[in-house]
Amino acid sequence: MITPLKIASKDLARILADKYGVHLTSITFLPKGEASWGYIVESKENKFFLKVHKARNLATSRFQLLHKLHTEKGIENISYPQKALDGKLEIKIDDYSAVLFNFIEGKTALETKFSDEQYEAIGTLLGQIHQSKIS
Repeated sequence: MITPLKIASKDLARILADKYGVHLTSITFLPKGEASWGYIVESKENKFFLKVHKARNLATSRFQLLHKLHTEKGIENISYPQKALDGKLEIKIDDYSAVLFNFIEGKTALETKFSDEQYEAIGTLLGQIHQSKIS
């Protein structure tokens, strides 16, 4: 979305503290995408990506898969959802579904041209994902 969600930054910070135990030092809205609102949120210890989905009913199995790929299979170079204090991967913000991901610094594939080394790294990552057996 190109305009931020109609909620004050201090309220987002309070929600993330209540739901995740994350105490933010900054919140930056990213005016990109069409189906969700995106924010870079930072605490003293970590940096996260908050995605607030416009759709109210999400297929949450994809979040479970990403979390398992990281926690059970040890795949590091993926963005995966953080568990809230109640153990869930998704929270509600103003009746919208929201997910807090780890943040990976860099540019998107649309913003850069990959080098041969980057293509090789992507191939290795995809190989790890495809070899993972998750139930």
